[in-house]
Amino acid sequence: MKLEKIIVTGILVILIIIIFSGCINADIDNSLNDDAYLYFNKNWETITVDESGWVGIDPMIAVDSDNNPHIAYYDQGNRDLKYAYFSDGSWNTEIVDSQGDVGEEPGIDIDSNGIPHISYQDHTNSALRYATKKIMDGLLIQ
Repeated sequence: MKLEKIIVTGILVILIIIIFSGCINADIDNSLNDDAYLYFNKNWETITVDESGWVGIDPMIAVDSDNNPHIAYYDQGNRDLKYAYFSDGSWNTEIVDSQGDVGEEPGIDIDSNGIPHISYQDHTNSALRYATKKIMDGLLIQ
C-alpha cells in the first residue's frame, strides 16, 4: 500500500512537471513575434550563397586581404566539392571537384595573392586531396 502511494505520487509529480513545462514553452513561443525576432537579430545579416540542392555541408570559410569571404563546402546531393566567393558585389559558385564522392570536411585558406587553397576528402579513393586555382601569365583564372 505504501509503495503504491509513492508510485502514484511520483506519477502525479511527473505529470505536473510535464504540464507546467508545456505551459512555459507555449508562453515563450507565443511571446516571440516578428518584432522580437527582428530585435534579437538586428546585428546580423544573412545571405543565401548557394541553394542548388543539398549544399552547404561541412562549410569552411576564409577571408581574403580585401575582406571578401571564400567558402569551401560539400554538395551532398551531387557528392562534389564546391567553392563560393564574394566578388564585385555578388556571390559566385564553382564546382572544384566532381570525380566520385569528393569534398567532405574541406579546409580553405587564401594566400597573399588572393588564391584559394582547399584540402578535402576523396571518399571514392580513400584519399586526402588538394585543389588550388590555376594561374596563367600571372593572372588568376576565374
